[in-house]
Amino acid sequence: MMKNGKPVNLETRLERLEGDVKEIKAMLLAQQPPKQGWPAIVGAFADDPVFDEIARLGAEIRENERKKARRKRNRQKAE
Repeated sequence: MMKNGKPVNLETRLERLEGDVKEIKAMLLAQQPPKQGWPAIVGAFADDPVFDEIARLGAEIRENERKKARRKRNRQKAE
């Protein structure tokens, strides 16, 4: 094999590759394992004004539906 017009010793190439593999293994071992399931998304929308608005509107819709259900229940009781 040649590099920049000069022959590259197979042993030299192997040493470089072994060094690279060792470095990659060290990097992988240093990484934290990826979170799975719900812990992976906890905090994903922290301080997000759009999400806050979505949550507010959802709460508003649920409250309106509760009021509507209560009125219906009260009308049925009155009959």
